[in-house]
Amino acid sequence: MRIFEFKKPRELFDQTIHQYQQKARSTQASKTATFYAGHWTFDDEKTHKRHTLEITPNLLIQIDHKPLTGKVILLSETELIFLDHFGYQLKITCENHQPVSIYDEAEDTEYPIK
Repeated sequence: MRIFEFKKPRELFDQTIHQYQQKARSTQASKTATFYAGHWTFDDEKTHKRHTLEITPNLLIQIDHKPLTGKVILLSETELIFLDHFGYQLKITCENHQPVSIYDEAEDTEYPIK
């Protein structure tokens, strides 16, 4: 025999608001992620090499077709910060809903994105 627990109207209201806020945050994050998604290039002036940067809509990042291991620790309309498995940050700056630069903390270098 199963006993049902009925919630008070206020508890039910609070739960509904919380679920709505979670969905709204998820929707906003998904929309913001689309600003960064795409195929980009940047040039390393030290090595004279052109590198490719790919960011998927679910924020998986590849450089030169090699997946980066780590996680996104910040996502906003102006900045995406990825923390790699070594503890270094990769900061991608966005202007007008398009990435414009990438800062590699490990190399202490900023690269314009093309």
